[in-house]
Amino acid sequence: MTDARGVVYTPRWVAERLVEGSVGRRLDELRAALDADAFRERLRSFTVLDPACGDGALLRAAADRLAVEARRVGLDPADLLPNLHGADRDPQAVEAARTAIGGGSLRVGEALLGLEWSQRFDAVVMNPPWVKLQTLRRHEPAFADALRASPYASAQTGNVDLYLPFIELGVGRLQEGGRMACIAPSSWLSNQHGRGLRAWIGERGALTHWQDLGDQQVFAGASTYSALQFFAARGDGVVAVERDGEAGRVDVRPMGQGPWVLRSHRQSEHLERVRAHSVPLEQACERIFVGVQTSADAIYHLERLGPGRYRDRGGQEHALEDAVMAPLVSGRDTRRYVLASPSRRLLLPYRGAELRTADALEREAPKAWAYLRGHEAALRRREGGRMDRDDRWWGFNYPKNLRRQGLPKLMVAQTVPGMRVFADVRGALWGNNVRVNALQADSVDTLWFLLGVLNSAPVDRVFRWTARPKKGGWFEANKQFLAPLPVPLSPPDERAEIGRLAQRAQEAATGGRADANAEQRIDRLVALRLGWTPGEIEGLPARDRS
Repeated sequence: MTDARGVVYTPRWVAERLVEGSVGRRLDELRAALDADAFRERLRSFTVLDPACGDGALLRAAADRLAVEARRVGLDPADLLPNLHGADRDPQAVEAARTAIGGGSLRVGEALLGLEWSQRFDAVVMNPPWVKLQTLRRHEPAFADALRASPYASAQTGNVDLYLPFIELGVGRLQEGGRMACIAPSSWLSNQHGRGLRAWIGERGALTHWQDLGDQQVFAGASTYSALQFFAARGDGVVAVERDGEAGRVDVRPMGQGPWVLRSHRQSEHLERVRAHSVPLEQACERIFVGVQTSADAIYHLERLGPGRYRDRGGQEHALEDAVMAPLVSGRDTRRYVLASPSRRLLLPYRGAELRTADALEREAPKAWAYLRGHEAALRRREGGRMDRDDRWWGFNYPKNLRRQGLPKLMVAQTVPGMRVFADVRGALWGNNVRVNALQADSVDTLWFLLGVLNSAPVDRVFRWTARPKKGGWFEANKQFLAPLPVPLSPPDERAEIGRLAQRAQEAATGGRADANAEQRIDRLVALRLGWTPGEIEGLPARDRS
């Protein structure tokens, strides 16, 4: 790492694929449109840009591709090197790139806000920096402020990441007919921070091809979830998609600034059919929310050893009143149809949603109050000193959702290998920060129905197709990916049957056994109501009950 942005090298196979999808594709288009002599002359002025060139891996691959074309038409490849343009803020990287290429028109400077180019380019290829705004604010606050004040549409929404305006810059520097390719995170298709870029790219129809790499780890020493992304200066908004070994074409124009769902033809057809027979989960329930956020978990979270006995993360034991210790569900506690029995507890200095006063805590839970007083300095320092208040320093930094935690709900971990949900109908459990999400409905009967639906094989398939993949075959199950899951339009008697079966399945699984008949019956009922074909129903997979 040389600065806040760091240095990550582009693997050769990625460089070659990106160059072929930008430089190679544009050359093929020109060759098809021009006669031999005209193409030869056009090749002399063919320009390539990498605005974040690093050590020059992508420009080296571009130089190799141009050399092949030059020799084919009788030109000296060295004559084309000045047409390779690049920039990087690191002088050593620029010098390394110049050496690797054997020349080129390379500059030291900040491409986003400092450098300008007088011409537009036939091809742009890059591996832009992947750095979130909060990291920039810590290390380069002036640059972060300048980025927010810049004209880049992609820098104005959500927790902007640096790669977003780089994509906008690259597409904006293409000449008519130009092509761009990059490797970048796939999250901008769906996250809040990608809304600005989705609107800007969608207006131009610029995204042409998307090769999703899923959880394939491209860069050594870094966990990334990326895609090879290909653009035109202007396009028709129809994206060729490669995902999970399947291909498809998706028109993103109707999706606007909302999440862009890019799937294969088979997946898209299936999802359209499912959504025609369902409503999104966010419409079928009352709310989806995260757990308790304290900003001092090491203090508030303790392991229960026995009645009135707890151990903190440092291994020290404490005597605390059980009445102020709430069962705390973490991701490891969430299993499919298994009512959690967590060993960790949350020290809860609240009565309902109201923070107990110091006098009340000292009177009602003197041991817990003494424990909190022992951590007073650290608790006051939270949030940059914003918790340094005499009337609330012992409270949580974000007490939202406290009252909801004690109500009947479904619970699911934020990262899962597939949908695995359980019901807490007594409202006895509390979720751990953003690691556990909860869902509430208008009645306990609806909760049981939704439990069966969410744990069913048909909905699990949709979840795996639409959620963001993580390393090792896991997926994100936060609100963004839970909210659109399909809930079948089942009639009342069928809803009641699914609910009864789900309750039966949870009672069995919590007792250490499985009720396969109940689960299979739920799967078939949900599949039929979601419009699955008989062949698809017969191919229903068995669910992992871990």
